[in-house]
Amino acid sequence: MQGVVNLRVLQIAGYFALVAIAAVGLSLSVALPTEGGSRDFWLNLGTEASGILLAVVLIDSLIRLREQRETNRYRRLALLQTRRALHEHLRVLVQMYKATAPRRPPSTYHHVEDLLAEEFIRTVQFLDFAAEAPIVPRRDWFSYLNETFGHLDKQLDRIIARYGPQLGVEAVEVLQDMIDSRLSWFIRLAPSIKTVDQQEGFNRAYGVLMGGDDLLRDHVDRFLKVVKFHNRQSNVSECVTLVGQSWRDDVAPRFGTSRLGRDAPRRVPPRQSVP
Repeated sequence: MQGVVNLRVLQIAGYFALVAIAAVGLSLSVALPTEGGSRDFWLNLGTEASGILLAVVLIDSLIRLREQRETNRYRRLALLQTRRALHEHLRVLVQMYKATAPRRPPSTYHHVEDLLAEEFIRTVQFLDFAAEAPIVPRRDWFSYLNETFGHLDKQLDRIIARYGPQLGVEAVEVLQDMIDSRLSWFIRLAPSIKTVDQQEGFNRAYGVLMGGDDLLRDHVDRFLKVVKFHNRQSNVSECVTLVGQSWRDDVAPRFGTSRLGRDAPRRVPPRQSVP
């Protein structure tokens, strides 16, 4: 970055030098008497400097135009990849909501922020992480969310690494803020809870997110921030929307299939050895 700044300073200094030479040359060519060769010398110097300045400005403008086109091209590629990552994560959030909602929502959601409101936060807390997730091959929500949340972080990290300069500082900060979600960090640690329970002989429903209002709200706020930033930078046809997110009963998961019941945690006694 320092090298780029120094180069730009040298370019500006060169422009000023050419302007100064052209101005001095043309001024002296007018002020000096016509007799002698000095007037012709300053006139030629002024016109040469003016021609060089015009050519340099024109070439620099063409180079900058080409660079801007390349930047816009890479920026669009980055936004498209970001859109894909956000849509995949939005699908997971919709699945979490469907799996914990006791019934179909009374109204249809038209915008992402309409879905990810307080009702979403209250409902998703009832997710039973030990229940079967809507994925093949079969696995529980511990495994499914650990994989999908981790995949989102990796996708965004790759986008920053590859397109950071083209996206700009603000975009990088927004994406990094999403990567740093406390819920993502918690989800990656959650499987250890089940592992410890298995070692200790506990068998229970896993309401890992119960009481996690702050974690969920923090994650939703970060996600919506990325979505809003992305949509401001994109064409309408390339915005992140709820289009394609199915609420049909024949599309997994069905409503409430992974909602916590009222079963209390219980300890499984160790198996007795036969004498």
